[in-house]
Amino acid sequence: MSHMIIDLRTCTDRKSGEYSIVSSFCGRAYKLFRSKPEVPPRRMKEGRREIFLRQCEAYRVASSFVYLAKHIPAYFGTITIDDVIGESGESIKDDFLLDCCYVTEQLDGAEYKVTAANVLENYPHVAEERKRMENYRIRTMDASVFYADDPERFKIIDFEMEF
Repeated sequence: MSHMIIDLRTCTDRKSGEYSIVSSFCGRAYKLFRSKPEVPPRRMKEGRREIFLRQCEAYRVASSFVYLAKHIPAYFGTITIDDVIGESGESIKDDFLLDCCYVTEQLDGAEYKVTAANVLENYPHVAEERKRMENYRIRTMDASVFYADDPERFKIIDFEMEF
């Protein structure tokens, strides 16, 4: 397992959500899970760690099938983060679960929720892929899609194994 420091001052391509931040470096996306705020049940440290584990397992499962792997970002495994440096140069590592970070291929362009009306109506190939993933117990309800208009190139992210 590799180690690294994430310096948010040097990362211009960063996304932030309730459960994690995604920082891009050298063509790879690092999804690091937050430790705070703690709001029961899933937004507690244990719940966030469980989501991380479910997402990693879903990447491993999907990556093992050629037809599923084609429509997810390449998965490079997990990494332990040693420190996170905030915008002011201070360590903010206590805000994160440093051992809950995984690495994927970096995607760019427009991102859409797979459950959005325009995706459901206009991109049947995305719906078909979601069904294939669900056959392997991979949940896609909170997932997003990049390159949605391209049936060959589209990629689904933010999926996890069923409970």
